[in-house]
Amino acid sequence: MGFSALNSMPPCCEPQSSFQLRTKVNFAEIRQRLRSEYGSAVQSEAEISGTFADVDQDIDDCGAEVRRLQSRIVFLQNQRQRLMVYKNCLCFLRSPIRKLPNETVLRIFDFACDMNELTSKKLQTMPALVISGVCARWRDLARSCPELWSRIKLEMWTTPRHLADLPILHLYLQYSQQSPLIVEIPDIKVAIQGADHLAVCATLSSCSNRWKSLASPYVVYEALMAQNPTDFPVLEQLLIPNIFFYKERSLNRFQHASNLKALGLCHIERWEDSQQRKFPWTQVTKIDVAQCEDMMKPIFEMHSLQGLRFRQSGFEGAVKLCSPPITTPSVQKLALTLTQTSYPESERLANVVFSSIACPSLTSLVIEGLAGYKHVWPRDAVNGFISRSSFHLTTLSIKFVPLSDSDLIDVLRRLPSLVHLTVDDSNIPTNSPNPITLRFVQSLHAFPHASSAIIPSVLMRSLKSLSLTFSGSDAQDGFDDRGFVDVISSRWFPDHYANRYGLDALYSLDSEGGIACLRSVVMRFTSRDVDEEIYSPLKNFEEEGMMVVVVGQSL
Repeated sequence: MGFSALNSMPPCCEPQSSFQLRTKVNFAEIRQRLRSEYGSAVQSEAEISGTFADVDQDIDDCGAEVRRLQSRIVFLQNQRQRLMVYKNCLCFLRSPIRKLPNETVLRIFDFACDMNELTSKKLQTMPALVISGVCARWRDLARSCPELWSRIKLEMWTTPRHLADLPILHLYLQYSQQSPLIVEIPDIKVAIQGADHLAVCATLSSCSNRWKSLASPYVVYEALMAQNPTDFPVLEQLLIPNIFFYKERSLNRFQHASNLKALGLCHIERWEDSQQRKFPWTQVTKIDVAQCEDMMKPIFEMHSLQGLRFRQSGFEGAVKLCSPPITTPSVQKLALTLTQTSYPESERLANVVFSSIACPSLTSLVIEGLAGYKHVWPRDAVNGFISRSSFHLTTLSIKFVPLSDSDLIDVLRRLPSLVHLTVDDSNIPTNSPNPITLRFVQSLHAFPHASSAIIPSVLMRSLKSLSLTFSGSDAQDGFDDRGFVDVISSRWFPDHYANRYGLDALYSLDSEGGIACLRSVVMRFTSRDVDEEIYSPLKNFEEEGMMVVVVGQSL
């Protein structure tokens, strides 16, 4: 299929200029006549007037020609602009995505489309709707993929009062067809009383048989349950983080939710006798809870439980200590979300949890502090937990938690199997200890400095992924850019290099002094820019396969 050029005016139809100058401009002749002509030899008035008339006519004709040429210039400029736009359109025909099969495009859409915030005033927060408005092909593809429309987020307190039943919600439910729904409702700032809120809850509750994941505050949960939904065949995740159950049988309505795997709640006051339990605890693999008590021992000891998250609740007092510690035999992932409280040190969440449980199968530990958290690092409780659990931890993430570099190094020395390390010191209150210092960076070196004949042990020999976020500025000491680059360089041991030089045995982790090759490095500076010259050596590693990301405050 060819493409025709823009329509142009046929040569025969183009306006032709009849412009011809009448006046012969000769300044030398005029000067000569001014010097030589006088008296009766002076040119007659009629002759001079005729010349003036010709000059005036030529001036008028020149002006008309200038205006005509200016008009043509504008025309040509517009034509040029049209050609540029046309060229851009032709470039779109070369777009590689046009050559992709629909199946691949749908996978891209599925990856790019997160939650659709239906109560937002910004169209960008509704990716499924945005994609469907690009072109006919994308619209057809988006409508053929109900999963894109089934990820629904509602800010209930921003629900338009003049749209009681929220028409866009019905549109999404229609296009989602029978696809399982992921419903997320953040904490709200108003009570569920208005007709608009109740109408939305009634609509969502009528689709309870399609709920795959439900995350909402307790006031919305109560409004949803007021519709008495009982059928949850595809429900996998139920997260009501601030709900307080006064008895366990409040969860019995979910007793037939055969696919329920993840449960998030605040607290259950009274646990039923094991013979009276109807909730399918044995199929739950992940629990997000704000309590750690002896009464939960049967739950923590379940062999199906693989993920456990604790957080401080604002609705209940201090977390209770379990004594003796409870062993969670199958838990592989443990996460703590810490909040600044007025409780004594022994009753704070981190101290209680690390003193109350043992996780022999743990592979991932995530500790995150919320804004303003500045409690002292529970060194003894953490060390006791590591010693008591005897796990082989591979992933450690510590974010927004104040601790000294010595405490961090001490923890890392107890975790030789660590493969992935993330440390983020941003959002730590002023005057709180900072873990990312010169001493910490130097401790990561594959060839630590030795002051004696004893060969020092390498910290985290198995480390392959390192992510650091540093909030300090250039004016603060505590970080050495060149030293950091040297540390990364010291851990560059790609297998194909070692094999080429016959060093595979030397660099094997099973051998004495062996160390893993660092494969991923992320360094973020939140309060300073990056000196590209200093970090330029890392580009060589990136070209050889290491993922290197170094960003400053300007990005």
